[in-house]
Amino acid sequence: MRSLAILLVAMNGCFSPVAPALPAMRDLSGTWIGSASFGSETHTPFRIRLTDADGTLQGAGIDVDCSVGLLCDRFTDYAVTGTHDRVTITLSGRPAEGEAWTWTMTGAIQPDGLLMTGTIAVDDTDAGTWTLSPPPIEELQGGG
Repeated sequence: MRSLAILLVAMNGCFSPVAPALPAMRDLSGTWIGSASFGSETHTPFRIRLTDADGTLQGAGIDVDCSVGLLCDRFTDYAVTGTHDRVTITLSGRPAEGEAWTWTMTGAIQPDGLLMTGTIAVDDTDAGTWTLSPPPIEELQGGG
């Protein structure tokens, strides 16, 4: 009986439930292209260049073609800050100069880290939805 007690003490913790592993922390640094949609309005294109330091994000908006899009001017020259934890992301934008409006995007990062989606709120508009993904490979290679 004493041997059984010693064995059980020695094995303590060996059968503990194991939490499922989180996906690896993906580095979200780089250029991302996306669009925001507010109701039935035209999708508003935007680009963000991010730097990721262990889930703390900083970056800036990059010029886009504003010939379409309800709020395109709000996504062309702005500073971005945010955070992510592998699964969820929050980004906030504010203009580099001038107006005092801001926007906040909250959402999810797909398991492969190549698509982010969620909701966006801009100071003086209704909430909308957004998506971000890396640019096509041709664009990264300078072909588009």
